[in-house]
This record gives sequence, C-alpha cells and structure tokens, in this order.
Amino acid sequence: MGMKYTGSTVDLATAPNAAHINLTTAITLSAWIKFNTLPTVDYVSYLTKNDYYFLQYDIVSGFSEFGIRLSGTIRSVLDGIAPAANTWFHIAGTYNKANLIIYRNGLEKARQARTANIDTTTAVLSLAVITSGIITLADQRIYNRALSAGEILTMYACKGHDRNLNGLVARYLSNEKASGTNAGVLANAIKDVSYFQNHASTGHDSGTGPQWSDRDGISHKRKRHRV
Repeated sequence: MGMKYTGSTVDLATAPNAAHINLTTAITLSAWIKFNTLPTVDYVSYLTKNDYYFLQYDIVSGFSEFGIRLSGTIRSVLDGIAPAANTWFHIAGTYNKANLIIYRNGLEKARQARTANIDTTTAVLSLAVITSGIITLADQRIYNRALSAGEILTMYACKGHDRNLNGLVARYLSNEKASGTNAGVLANAIKDVSYFQNHASTGHDSGTGPQWSDRDGISHKRKRHRV
C-alpha cells in the first residue's frame, strides 16, 4: 500500500522536525516511486527537508535527482533515466563526506566528490510535494549513514522485505487503517515504523487529497524498528 498524490491539489505529507533527522556527516535516502501521470510543470519531491537534503523529480532534465545543501549551496546528481508512466522504480541517494551517489533500481547511476558537512534546518520533513501529475510513493527511508552499493542493491531486490536496521532513523509506510480509501487531511496517515515513530500527516488545499494505493508486491508490513 502506497500513498497517491494528485498535483492539481498540491498535496503534502509532512513529519515534524526532529534532531535524529538533522544529519550532517552521512545520509541515505530511498523511496519507491510510480508516476501514474507524469508532471508537466515544476519539480516533484519524493522526500525532502526544505531542500537541505532531497530526492525529487527534476522537471528540467526529466530525471530523478538526489541532492544536499553544503555550505549554503545545493549539490546534486541525476539518475539519467526518464521515468515511464505506471511503472514502479526505486531511487536511493547516499552521502558520506566523500561522495554524493544516486542509485536507480539498485545500481549506481552517478556520483560527485564532496567533503563538507550537510547544512541543517528546523524545517519539517516533507514526504511529498507535487504541483502537477499524479504520483504514488511508498517505503520512504532515511539512514544516518551511507549504505553500501551492496546494501542498496539488496534493498531494491527485496522490494521492502529487507531488514536493514543499521542506522535507520525513519521509515514511512502508509497507515491505510487510519481512514477508508481516502486519506484527506489526516494525522498519522503515514507511519514511521522506525524506533523514533516520527509519524507524518497528510494535507491538501482542495479536492479529495491523498489516497491509498496498491504497491504491487512492495512490502508494507508495519513493524517497529530500532536503530
């Protein structure tokens, strides 16, 4: 079960700011993504903390992007593959004060050498920002370390059934039991099943808002994890 967002309503899902997700020396972000309808304007965020770190769709290039803010400047890498409509894919990004790396479906696609600390912010964590198109997001994760290439490949191959808890500080799975088929504006609609339980709420500015959506075999078992 994933969460489907429609750009016409500028749907959002956010989790509160917390110390454990203000990471400075190392990070891994990952998410499963399906574009039901491809966007036509602006970027689409899969996971972001006010662009201090992010996974997103870049409308200019047409590719997915992993980026971080270092000494006030955003540094990023692109996966170089345009997404196809109605097809699930996995994106992950890692940083360890040596390299900024993006992976698609378990394989490295680009890297950039960087050594600075990641800047921090008190902004909320956004699990979805979309102004056009329709997207379904599932199993969004944050680790406080840079996972290895082998770990990223295992995460992709297991389709959410892996049990890599080392450094896991957030893992967001849709809480379909919180409401019927339509999440609308709802507290704790997306559960953080990591030890920290920093749950996310959904919202929208018009229309029916985010909706639960089948994840086609990607695991969504809600188990509480410890770091």
